[in-house]
Amino acid sequence: MIVKKEGTLTKQVDEFAWSSLHFAAYFGSAKLVKQLLVADREMAYKIIREYNMTPLHLAAINDNHEVVEEILNQCPDTLEAVTSHGQNLLHLACTNKENSRENSKMRDFLGRQHLLQNLIDQKDADGNTPFHAKGKIVLYHPRLEEIDLDRIRHTSLREEMLRECMEVWKERANTHLIVATLIATVSFAAGFTIPGGYNGDDGPNKGMAILWKKAAFQVFAVADTFAMTSSTSAMFLHYLATYERETKRLNRYVTAGILVLIAMVAMMVAFMTGLYVVLPSSSCVAVSICFICSLTLIGLIFSFGKTLSDSFSEFSKYYC
Repeated sequence: MIVKKEGTLTKQVDEFAWSSLHFAAYFGSAKLVKQLLVADREMAYKIIREYNMTPLHLAAINDNHEVVEEILNQCPDTLEAVTSHGQNLLHLACTNKENSRENSKMRDFLGRQHLLQNLIDQKDADGNTPFHAKGKIVLYHPRLEEIDLDRIRHTSLREEMLRECMEVWKERANTHLIVATLIATVSFAAGFTIPGGYNGDDGPNKGMAILWKKAAFQVFAVADTFAMTSSTSAMFLHYLATYERETKRLNRYVTAGILVLIAMVAMMVAFMTGLYVVLPSSSCVAVSICFICSLTLIGLIFSFGKTLSDSFSEFSKYYC
C-alpha cells in the first residue's frame, strides 16, 4: 500500500545510504524484496557507503539465498558488483558463515544457475579467492542491532508459543484419538446394521436396504459416511503426526481435532435420521427425537464456538 501511494519512498536512503531494499535484503524478506524490485529495479544497484555493498551483498552475508535468487532473477547483472574490499557474492557468503553446511545452500544455488565458476576464481584485495577468505564482516548501522534484538525477541516468543501449544495439543490429541476411534467403530457398525434392514425377497432388489428411497434414510447414509471418513482421517493424521517435526505435528493435531468435531456432528445427525426413518413421521416420538437431537446439536455448536472465542481472547491477552 505504501509503495503504491508513495512510490518515491523506495529511492530514499538514510544517512548511511541504506534504502528499504537494503534492509529487506539484509533481514532475508524475499517477498518484500520482490515487491520493492517490481516497484523500482534501480535500487538493486545502489550501494551503501564505506562498504560499497549492494542489497545482493547484504543478502549473501546472512546466507539469505532466497533473496539472492530473487535479486538475480530480476537484476542478473548485479552479480558482477564487488565490495570496497574486492569481494564478490561468494566471498561474502563464505567469509561471514562459520557453518559450512549453511554455506552449501548458497553454493548449491549458484551452481544450479551455472554462476559458481564465474565467482570461484575471483580474488579480493588481499588476493584471496572465496574459499580462502577469512574473518567475519561486521556492518555498522545504529539500527541493525536494535532490529536484530527485536527479531530475536519475536523468534523467542514464537518458539515459546509453539512449545506451549504443543503441550496443550499433546493432551488433547490423546482424547481426540480415543473419540475418533469410538466414532469410527460405531459408524462402521451402523453402516452394515442399517435402519429397517435389508430386502430378503427374490428379485432385483434382493439384499438392498428396504428404506433406501426415503429422504431420511439417505441423510442417514450420508451422515454415517461423513462420521466414518472424518474419524478415520483423524486417526490417520494422529498416526502421521508421530513421524513429523513439531511444527507440522501441531498442524496435524489441529486438523484432526476439527475432523473429530465434524465426525461427532455427523454421528448425531445419523442417529437422529436413523431413528426417524423407522418411526411414523407424524408420531410424537419421531418429532421429539428430532427436536431433542437438533437442540443438542445447536448447544454443542454454540459451546464449541464460545470455547474457541475464549481461547482466542486469552491468546490475544498474553501475546498481542
